Amino acid sequence: MTELFKVRASGPLASHVEGLCAALVGLGYAPGTARGHGYVLVHLSRWLAAAAERLDPSELTSPVIERFLRARRRAGYRRWRSVKSLRPLLAYLREVAEVPAWCPDVAGGPVDRLLDSYRRHLCVERRLAPSTVRSHEDVARRFLSRHAEGDRLDLDGLAAAEVTAFVLAEAGCAASGR
Repeated sequence: MTELFKVRASGPLASHVEGLCAALVGLGYAPGTARGHGYVLVHLSRWLAAAAERLDPSELTSPVIERFLRARRRAGYRRWRSVKSLRPLLAYLREVAEVPAWCPDVAGGPVDRLLDSYRRHLCVERRLAPSTVRSHEDVARRFLSRHAEGDRLDLDGLAAAEVTAFVLAEAGCAASGR
């Protein structure tokens, strides 16, 4: 085991953890960031092994990745909870472990449909810069994803206290700029 990564990995992707970390450092990622991706790969590998079907890396399709990400969000993980955050990890696995390419659902789920409307509002009505729109959309996606189940978005029982708690938690994660 290298100095960079010292966690014992298990599951079908365990043999790729050190290679991922080394590849990311080689691409210019900070060692801590590479190590973080390594931890996510360990989690994914263990999750695949623990899945009822005992999934193989070749079965790591878009819907399976979405199930893994939902499991991470439900478990309370605060980082690496979206497909976007897993892009370096998935790109590496496509090269070395025959993982299928990411193919998002063309129709999109209820969160995607609502965010599409929100994005148009931010661009057309508010005339915000693309980077600001992406930032707002990312925050809205994190919030709405908590209320999505399959093809249903349940916002009926949403209380002000829940929105406030989310906003406060997000503010705690933001850089202070000092």
